[in-house]
Amino acid sequence: MTETCRSCGSERIIPSVAILDHDYINERQAEIAIDSRPSFPLFKGRTVGKISAHVCAACGHMELFASNHEELWEKHLKVSEKKENKQKTQSDGTGRRPRVR
Repeated sequence: MTETCRSCGSERIIPSVAILDHDYINERQAEIAIDSRPSFPLFKGRTVGKISAHVCAACGHMELFASNHEELWEKHLKVSEKKENKQKTQSDGTGRRPRVR
């Protein structure tokens, strides 16, 4: 199946173009991250995904993609569940986790 541009309909798509992140010395592929413990200064439980793009050669439209989207999704679900549990614990007024029977 041939990809087509969502913006102009062209089939002139350049797939998997690296997006680079620069500092003063190094150049590396850009990343996104989800932390399971974002408030920790170290050992955040970070899951990282490399970012790449598909670029339309006709109009320049670009779409971004994560290298390990399934792993990022699983981490997101775990983090969201922890936040919900924390909110439930705080909302019952005791500050303690409810007992499971």
